[in-house]
Amino acid sequence: MTLSAYFAAAVEHQQLAWMNDTILEVLVDSAVSDGQVLIMRSATARGNAVPVHVHQREDEIFLLLNGALTVWAGDQRRELSDGGVAFLPKGIPHTYFVTSQTAVILEVIAPGGLERAFREAGWDLHTPAPEGWACTPDAVVAAMAKLGCTILGPPPGSAGDNPIPTQSQS
Repeated sequence: MTLSAYFAAAVEHQQLAWMNDTILEVLVDSAVSDGQVLIMRSATARGNAVPVHVHQREDEIFLLLNGALTVWAGDQRRELSDGGVAFLPKGIPHTYFVTSQTAVILEVIAPGGLERAFREAGWDLHTPAPEGWACTPDAVVAAMAKLGCTILGPPPGSAGDNPIPTQSQS
């Protein structure tokens, strides 16, 4: 496939309902990048977190557009605020916990393809959700497993938790 330029207005971005009332906005996916990258923006709130997980094929970058997060990667823990960035290489378990009232995160995942799992477990907000629909942990685990992203455990309960076992905790 020969790549061509891609442009989209904000109203054209697919918006997905995700866990804990988080909204994922798919900005660039595999279809327009020839599988090279997935770029999403997520809007979330205090106390929200993603399950501890590890990618087998993708590197992931978080750019915190606004807000504050605690990010764990392996045995490292860092606090990020507006403009902070985290590079999370494949093979390293990671998660984050939102510590500000709200947070907006730009996520770059390479190579692309993981959008299939987000779309499978999430719901496109351009269409009405079925009565009682929810993005459940089981749906996320199943969708991610199909693409080589393993969910290792529940998200942290607070910024003080260490959700990823280290050598000394094992």
